[in-house]
Amino acid sequence: LWGSGGRGDLGLMRQLGANAVRLYGNDPRLNHTTFLYEAQTQGLDVIVGISDFPYIQGADSCVNTNFNCYDQIKKQYLQNLQSGFLVKGST
Repeated sequence: LWGSGGRGDLGLMRQLGANAVRLYGNDPRLNHTTFLYEAQTQGLDVIVGISDFPYIQGADSCVNTNFNCYDQIKKQYLQNLQSGFLVKGST
């Protein structure tokens, strides 16, 4: 939907004056590289959100770890980086 093969949502957002896209939650198990490249092509920054599912609904939720969510957050953040949110060779 968001790319040139779909409705071109990101291009339309850019034409309307947007300079960034905020993701409120994403599945870190999926690869987001194509989306990120399209956003870059359109000149849009991406503000990455982290889903709250692992913290409050997942099998290993923070409730089960005495509300110490460090391990859950670290795992999901790493998955985001591995699924396209880390550009090799950049800082």
